[in-house]
Amino acid sequence: MDQREPAGLSDIERERMILRQGIAQSSRTVRLSGIAGMVIGMILLGIIGAVAYYTVPIMLADGETVDGTRFSGGPEARLMIFAIYAAVAAIGFISMLSGAMHIVTGKRFTPGIRLMLGFVSLLVMLGFAIRAVG
Repeated sequence: MDQREPAGLSDIERERMILRQGIAQSSRTVRLSGIAGMVIGMILLGIIGAVAYYTVPIMLADGETVDGTRFSGGPEARLMIFAIYAAVAAIGFISMLSGAMHIVTGKRFTPGIRLMLGFVSLLVMLGFAIRAVG
């Protein structure tokens, strides 16, 4: 029985209480998902960091050739690409933060989940905007 439950609950009342609180997960399951979240966040940050490391100097060269490559987009395209990089990096960072909170507390960190869903929604909207423009 959970420590927060009042004593003397019947099985039916306990099940109703669990259903009202949402899906019950053990702290072990939450901690394992926290480890997965941290790993996924590290992978996202590593990939977006590497992509930014190799592409940002080319985009900032203002049409000049850098290592045989030239960025032909304008300032709007550059800004859109930077926004995508920032959103992906934010998702990776929030995933790591949320995963750390899962590991430390053994409970779901719902603000982190909501923030991550917000940034994913932003990425989807950016994708639709890019598709509509061009």
